[in-house]
Amino acid sequence: MPREMLPTGTDSPQSPFDRVRQVRDDGSEFWSARDLVPLLGYGADWRNFAAAIDRAKATAANQGMDIATLFVGATEKSGGRPREDFHLARFACYLVAMNGDPRKPEVAAAQAYFAIQTRAAETATAPAVPQSYADALRAAADEAERAEAAERRAAELEPPAKAWNILASASGNYSVAEAAKILSQDPAISIGRDRLFAFMADQGWVFRSRNPRGGWEAYQTQVDNGRLYERPARPFLNEKTGELELPAPTVRVTVKGIERLRELLGGSEGLIALPGGKA
Repeated sequence: MPREMLPTGTDSPQSPFDRVRQVRDDGSEFWSARDLVPLLGYGADWRNFAAAIDRAKATAANQGMDIATLFVGATEKSGGRPREDFHLARFACYLVAMNGDPRKPEVAAAQAYFAIQTRAAETATAPAVPQSYADALRAAADEAERAEAAERRAAELEPPAKAWNILASASGNYSVAEAAKILSQDPAISIGRDRLFAFMADQGWVFRSRNPRGGWEAYQTQVDNGRLYERPARPFLNEKTGELELPAPTVRVTVKGIERLRELLGGSEGLIALPGGKA
């Protein structure tokens, strides 16, 4: 498939993601997954990067997106044996970044770049991002707003001081502030949001984000084992700089994580109720 690397076209500083952006003969853009591997901090580790692509595909499939269009299978031609590659649409790059290793500052930079550029493409008069991508971004933003509103409402309510009501089949996740309140129902535990973050950091569950706006991020192992969940942040306009920024994701604790934290904190026997009667 004929393609060419886009020239810089300017003497001003340019994002490395702009420099590896490519266009086909029909004018459509894409990024080679092989080009993105070092830019997202994976060095030459294609296997782990391919795993992030697989997770991104699953995310796209769950949103009803056309995977074949977003992730076009390709072969990288070089002096040696041809290697597997993917030609990624802009939205596919965003999904890959969101499913990358959160400990890598390069991943955070990619998340910000592709979130901002996808939004910019959506609002530009031309070229416009396909409507299905725009709808998916708006849906994600709306869902984040609803989740934030629900979290604010839940923070106003103290969980009922009744017996534990956590079952093996329980599901859902809670803000760290909510998790601290739930755990503190145990007579043997007294902990607040900040102390719980510090405790989880000591246990190797979370780490301080390198995002300029600060915050916490979860280690991928704790997300994979189902103890923590990360809700992606929404880009917002910094009124002082006039630029779009992407904060760190929001760390939330699952029921499984609350159960394990209770054990680590030396909780007593018995049951604890979840807010809203969740079980």
